[in-house]
Amino acid sequence: LFTDIEGSSRLWERYPKEMSEALQIHDRLVERGVAEHSGKVFKTVGDAFCAAFFSPLEAVAAAEQIQKDLLSQKWPTPDPISVRMALHVGEVDERNGDFFGPPLNRLARIVDLGNGGQILC
Repeated sequence: LFTDIEGSSRLWERYPKEMSEALQIHDRLVERGVAEHSGKVFKTVGDAFCAAFFSPLEAVAAAEQIQKDLLSQKWPTPDPISVRMALHVGEVDERNGDFFGPPLNRLARIVDLGNGGQILC
């Protein structure tokens, strides 16, 4: 599961103080959703999360829960935080707590195609 806040650079420029708080809320919701569905966050890059699951069904359930939680959240920014997500299945290599391989390369491209609020599979 890869996630990314849509338009976060623009939001940071417009609402720097509010985005600091919004990012804390976002991070808490994503981390909780991943953990509640037996996933593991293995990397963050800026506001993007990368998480791995043993079960595709758990990954889908986590993404759905996170999107619902994000949509129901009252945000400190005038514009709501909107997150695009992507899921992909495949065997990867694990090294030092990080994951590598073609499925993750494809997943990075898939999440870039999404819009906030979407879960692409």
